[in-house]
Amino acid sequence: GMLQNPATPELLESLRVKNPKQKKTDISILDDAATKMYRSETGQDGSAPKMGFPMQNMMSCLVLAGRLVKSGKKALSTAKDTTIYGFLEFVENFCPFKNCDKDGNIPWNPFPVKGTMHNGASEVAVCINRPRIPYWETSFSVRFDDKRSVDESTLIELVKAAGRQVGIGDWRPAKRGRFGRFVITKIEVVDLHVKEE
Repeated sequence: GMLQNPATPELLESLRVKNPKQKKTDISILDDAATKMYRSETGQDGSAPKMGFPMQNMMSCLVLAGRLVKSGKKALSTAKDTTIYGFLEFVENFCPFKNCDKDGNIPWNPFPVKGTMHNGASEVAVCINRPRIPYWETSFSVRFDDKRSVDESTLIELVKAAGRQVGIGDWRPAKRGRFGRFVITKIEVVDLHVKEE
């Protein structure tokens, strides 16, 4: 499954102006969790925004996994740098989930857990409520430049490591959690013959 908890524009603005936004307490757990989901923009045909996640999340996942995968003797990423953008270009901006209903949803449920907020030297128990998506599936496209000393098998190893050891969303393996893991079910290669000038 996956837990989502995006930084909303309202949250980012309150952080920018250093004015914490007060949490709503007069809404249900379900309605609260529903505010913490990623959604695409409305479709050009007027269709409902779909659940999914921004491609930026997948990019971050792959960059972090690059620390686990080598090309030759060097890792694809380090703590401060990455070579991934030198051979990989991400096409879409958003990865919608497959099998969304007419309202753009797939099954999910609230996932409230106890957390700890650190306030100076003291700790305060808090409820962290996020949407849990038990089963999800998506697809995305990348442009892979195989002339950059990284072969296709290394790219596949990178995506496998990202899904197994890094994950996407809250409480993923990279954050000592168990959510957001994924596996590759299908790879489709389309040759793009680009003439070099």
